[in-house]
Amino acid sequence: MKHFLVYHSVEKMGYSFRDEEGQGSDTCSIVTGKKADKLKKNVIWVISGEGKPMCYRLEYWFIVKDYKEITDPEFRSEVYGTVGHTFSGGIPIGSLPWFRPLRERMANFSLGLSSLTDSEVNNFRDVATAAGFTTLPPTDA
Repeated sequence: MKHFLVYHSVEKMGYSFRDEEGQGSDTCSIVTGKKADKLKKNVIWVISGEGKPMCYRLEYWFIVKDYKEITDPEFRSEVYGTVGHTFSGGIPIGSLPWFRPLRERMANFSLGLSSLTDSEVNNFRDVATAAGFTTLPPTDA
């Protein structure tokens, strides 16, 4: 099982996860400009950035069930799953010591959907656990 990261820019996407809180859904999803045909049964972690100064939050994770091609000038696929967990309110991560190196490796999140290292996955798992969340994705294949 592989783990991937996607960044949700409130400015680019036009909405905040704070706007959607309490609306509940059985499905988690993301859109990406990359091919999605090899993402099934893998984990996607979603972080967001909004405000000035920028506040970065870990929002949710999910296991990819499937994808569909979409017609959009910026995005190629919508990827979705029904197994996952939303971190209500998001978990602030921007000030954590491991966040800056992650952001730099991801070219300030300009690379789109990107694979995570085992260490980065452990950082996400640790911050979620420290915030009191116990529903986490598996780490092994």
